[in-house]
Formats: sequence, C-alpha cells, structure tokens
Amino acid sequence: MLQDEKAVAQEAPAQPTRATAPKEAKAEGPRTITMDEFRSADIRIGRVVDVKVHEAARKPMYVLSVDLGKEIGIRTIVAGIRDFYAPEELLNKKVVCLVNLEPKPIAGVVSCGMVLATESGEKVSLLVPDRSTEIEEGGRIR
Repeated sequence: MLQDEKAVAQEAPAQPTRATAPKEAKAEGPRTITMDEFRSADIRIGRVVDVKVHEAARKPMYVLSVDLGKEIGIRTIVAGIRDFYAPEELLNKKVVCLVNLEPKPIAGVVSCGMVLATESGEKVSLLVPDRSTEIEEGGRIR
C-alpha cells in the first residue's frame, strides 16, 4: 500500500462494531403468532355493572361483574387493579375483556375472563373503547 493510501485508510471512518452499531430489534422479542392464533382470542367490550373488593385476595383486587352482551351475559372477572382505580371509577365503565380464557379460581372466586390493561412504570390504565357510547356490550375486537 502506498503512503497516500495509508493516510486515506487511517482517515476513513471505522466500520461499525457491535458496540457502535445502531441498535436493532432484539431477536428474542415477543413470540410472533399467526392470524389464526390471534383469531382464537375472543376479545369483547364489556360494561362493569358491579364492583366488590376481593377481601380474601392477598393482593389488592376487585371482583367485577361485567356485562358482555346478550350472547355471553354477565361474567365474574377478578382484576388486580384496586391500587389504580376506585370502585366508582369502574362502575358502568366499558372495558376490553378476553372472554375465552380458561376459568381460574383466584382466592376462592372463579374468574371467567380478563379485563385488559396496560402498564407504564407504576401506572396502570384499562383498555377502553374510545367511542364507548357507540359500541354495545359484547362487541368483538377485530
């Protein structure tokens, strides 16, 4: 290599290394699912019609009665949201629910679904329809 070529090579930016390369999406991220797997989740709009403190639970939970429309009716759902919502905030609120989840006893109460929520740090927010007055109980998420 000639002297001038060495100088140019020294001035050229270094190839990105693992430490300096832009971050890419992690290969170990969430497992992908097929559309058929997604369709197997029965997600619907429900309206909370009753809220009770779950006294027997070790964690702060409510026992919710959720109206999921004529086809499904009212379901009991245990939700760990007591630290984030007062009962009066939940009563008559329309929420997004997973309704074909296998029933599970939680501190003596069988929960027949799940109210969906998201968290950010120490904050929790229920998923709710943005046009709740236009969407009836039992409306499917698609």
